[in-house]
Amino acid sequence: MLSWIRLRLRKYRSVQDPAEILTDAFTQVYRARRSFKDRGPGSFTGWFLKIADNQILQNHRQARRRDRREQQSARSIYDDSTDPFLCAVNNENQMFSECTYLQLRTLVQEGLRRLHPRHEQVLRLHAVHGLTYEEISRALGISPGAVTMRVKRGRDSILRHVVLSLQSSKGESP
Repeated sequence: MLSWIRLRLRKYRSVQDPAEILTDAFTQVYRARRSFKDRGPGSFTGWFLKIADNQILQNHRQARRRDRREQQSARSIYDDSTDPFLCAVNNENQMFSECTYLQLRTLVQEGLRRLHPRHEQVLRLHAVHGLTYEEISRALGISPGAVTMRVKRGRDSILRHVVLSLQSSKGESP
């Protein structure tokens, strides 16, 4: 049975200990012993192998979920790549490099004034008042996901306004 478990673990490219899986499977068999229905020769082996297979799958899923949670928690909530000012400053495009700080600041402020009030409110709370997404969600009574989306959409709208304004001032078509 140990060799069968090793084969199954290889299929999932798992680094779990086969002996541990076997022990867990025997534990599950012992706990579920009253539910076993003898249907002739080989029925116990098939039942046992199904329990071991379920144990392998369960451990594999748990490991994948744990990896996903660790990756998500490692990701920063604040994403500099969507900040319109940083995008405009860091972009090596000629039209941005010719733009002065004052022109860029004016365009960002214009873009901020054109925002939907919900997006503007969330961006101001975050950028001006320095509130975290969690604090903003509690203050406005909305979910943290809604705060994240409003900030992202607001930043995207400002960036779009800056790019379109710079392109139109240079005589380029968008």
